[in-house]
Amino acid sequence: MKEQPFEYVPWAPAGSMSVSGEDMGRFMMAHLNAGTLDGAQVLTPETAVAMRGKLTSFSPAINGMLHGFMELNWNGETIYGHGGDTLWFHSLTAMFPARNLGVFVAYNTSTGGRAVQEFFRVFVDHYFPATLAKEPPAPRDIRDRLRRFAGTYSASRVSESDFTKLGKLLSPMSVWVDADGYLVTRSGGETNRWRQVEPLVFNQVDGHRRLAFRENTRGGIADVCTSPICVVVMIKQPWWKSTVFQLVWVGTCIAILAIALVAFPIAAIAQRGQPKWFAAMLARLVAWITSVAFLAGAAAVVAGGMKGNDIVFGVPSPMRTGFALFAAGSLLSLFVLLFAVAAWRRRWWHVTGRLCVTIVALAAVGAAIWVYQWNLVAWNLRW
Repeated sequence: MKEQPFEYVPWAPAGSMSVSGEDMGRFMMAHLNAGTLDGAQVLTPETAVAMRGKLTSFSPAINGMLHGFMELNWNGETIYGHGGDTLWFHSLTAMFPARNLGVFVAYNTSTGGRAVQEFFRVFVDHYFPATLAKEPPAPRDIRDRLRRFAGTYSASRVSESDFTKLGKLLSPMSVWVDADGYLVTRSGGETNRWRQVEPLVFNQVDGHRRLAFRENTRGGIADVCTSPICVVVMIKQPWWKSTVFQLVWVGTCIAILAIALVAFPIAAIAQRGQPKWFAAMLARLVAWITSVAFLAGAAAVVAGGMKGNDIVFGVPSPMRTGFALFAAGSLLSLFVLLFAVAAWRRRWWHVTGRLCVTIVALAAVGAAIWVYQWNLVAWNLRW
């Protein structure tokens, strides 16, 4: 692992607190002792108890949110606490009031988020085990009934109005039905199988976790969340918003524009002895500049996206440059499209040449639509 700088999180009160393990221990002792610590009354007993009361829940079938804490019930144990995650640091505080026990765990690596969840499950399973019921085989006729749950689900914990909307593509959850009639989920490199126990509720096969879905007003599947910690709701996406389709879309556009970046200069050199029309030459030049704008913009956005700490405080300058280039490319794509229409009407070049310009024009327009839908153009940016 590469050593990373200290992370500053300005999003109070959701973040911005740094604390030692010793101090977290004292924090848990105060809550477990009805708000009293070292003889001092930090909270009234009524407040301490009220903070453990359920405030809301995604579904009655899974853990919900308390007043400032998360419900973490597992293996029949009443547990409450809270997790904490930055780019490089991941932690969890868990309190077991009936056991007068508090547990705090923290990892200072980018992969610590999964480690925290694994530690919590293994800790509770080891010290407070619950026997797993024998899994009955899935009904043979269930596969067709489960297909309504299949699809791509994206995190709700993103902004819809700025470039961080792109986070939907970075952490999707795929859901499908396997040959044995179980629902299968894959997210973050982790794959799980689930057995249906209620119309919208599934239990983990050979595990204690639970998966709950919700329906929309039309009776279709709207979203899903998992227990023991239901923090980020995953929203079901239409097919054209699936990660695969979106990546194929933008990947195809980038590939065509990259080919055009090289092919147009080669074509100009190869045809230098042929008659030239100014408008036709201008069409190729504009198409080439449009390709440069989108490709350079993509490189700048990727470079800026590597600066995780800078994104916390604003938009890194490379990303600003990339968004400006995307805006220029989007405007130029309209001109390329007009030139492609003119090429067919005025019969510039051979048919092959006209097809090439048309394909590049469509790729440029496709790229413009793609960056616009993900708020990656300058006019979507709060400068």
